[in-house]
Amino acid sequence: MTTRRFYLLLTVAFVLCSYNAMAQTEYYCYPSVSGEKVYFTLSESKLGLIVPKENKELIDYIEANVQILAWGRDNGIEKYFITRADYEKLVSLDVWKKYSNSVILTRCFINKYRQEGVETGAITLKLKKEEDVDLLNYYIDKYKLRIVGHNSEQSPLSYRLLITVDSGTGALECANALYETGHFAKSYPEISPLNPLDGQASSGIATPKKKESSAVFDLQGRRLQGEPRKGVYVSCGRKYVLR
Repeated sequence: MTTRRFYLLLTVAFVLCSYNAMAQTEYYCYPSVSGEKVYFTLSESKLGLIVPKENKELIDYIEANVQILAWGRDNGIEKYFITRADYEKLVSLDVWKKYSNSVILTRCFINKYRQEGVETGAITLKLKKEEDVDLLNYYIDKYKLRIVGHNSEQSPLSYRLLITVDSGTGALECANALYETGHFAKSYPEISPLNPLDGQASSGIATPKKKESSAVFDLQGRRLQGEPRKGVYVSCGRKYVLR
């Protein structure tokens, strides 16, 4: 009896652990009018940074010293997609600590065809009728979103939204929550191919060209304002020693 109880408990524990693991790793969105879920998995090796253009010191450091996998610009923000290894280097620097509260992290996903795509932080939403704009404004306030695209003449029911640092959740979860209210005809996050054909994508994400920069930083990621003196510095992703 003891042995049977042990194996029963072991089976229950395995099922619970499996369910918990699925709950933590199950990602999906609703890209079609039918409401069918499309599933994908998280790519742990890459992520995105949405950086306000005012954070010029951080932007300069990223462009000069981090391997940029894809890049885009959207309504006063810069979007960079980098390896997690480069991100771990960034977070240890003073320049990151100075601006981190205004940076939004996004994720990289893999679809069923094993293709990688990245969250741009934007959501495409369509109202059921024009009168539902009041509902939209309610949820914009609830999730701290921004309207960054709307053509009242050509597409009066369609809106493009952007998450903010105050949203408290990612674009994927936000888009799903909006759709699941039942108030909107469409609501899905923009997920752009990490390596778009022809270097372009509709979301503004592009494969990067190497940006030349003469900016020099110390080992804490702080940009030097004058001529460097003796010490170790970083420029264009390389360390050098000035004696």
